[in-house]
Amino acid sequence: MTLVLSAFVMSAHAALDLRANEQPLPVTRDPQAIAKIPPGYRFVEPGTLTVAISALNSPPLALLASDNRTRIGSDPDIA
Repeated sequence: MTLVLSAFVMSAHAALDLRANEQPLPVTRDPQAIAKIPPGYRFVEPGTLTVAISALNSPPLALLASDNRTRIGSDPDIA
């Protein structure tokens, strides 16, 4: 049973393809989003949005699998 389960997990992992996430999405400034930043907010690095994840060496929260619908990553349940 364990061997069968291991083979299933390995084959499922081998099929994971992240090519859809290789190129960053083009973004532009969003004046409405910028307006929601509280006055006096201090960024870690001025002019840069810093995003934290829950563990090192884990994909970010909203990483999508190759079908571009399945959420994967360190915390897909809260993404």
